[in-house]
Amino acid sequence: MELYFLRHAEAEAKTPGIKDADRALTEEGRRVIDRVAGGLKRCMVRFDIIFTSPLLRARQTAGILADTSSTTSGPVETDALLVGSPPGKLAAELRGRKGLESILFVGHEPHLGGCISWLTGKSEEETKLKKGACAKVEIASFGEWRGELSWIKKSEELE
Repeated sequence: MELYFLRHAEAEAKTPGIKDADRALTEEGRRVIDRVAGGLKRCMVRFDIIFTSPLLRARQTAGILADTSSTTSGPVETDALLVGSPPGKLAAELRGRKGLESILFVGHEPHLGGCISWLTGKSEEETKLKKGACAKVEIASFGEWRGELSWIKKSEELE
């Protein structure tokens, strides 16, 4: 099974009066994710399901990926992708779902890097994702939550 972890791209700066959860992707952030989505599609990466953090910038990122991939439904929001959520909560999201071979998780740092580290045993420094970067982890099954880090690519490597 293939698990992909994608960090949102550049978002609006933190400003007074705007909640962190409501910070949107910038125009450049949208362009980067458009190019990343196109690059993944050219590499024949498809997703059976896309999970996203409920924060706006992650939802926007997941929406762009859903529009360019062959998923049959829209992104699924989950608190399991919020910073501070235990990595095992992602496993709970997948319980009872059958036939999934390729899953995309869209979220934030340091949470995504921590999840990759938890799955692979690599240090969080090795698994840290820059904005717009994507990582691929392969696991044998839902029951076996240990995997191999196949790659981490910066956004420009996927464009």
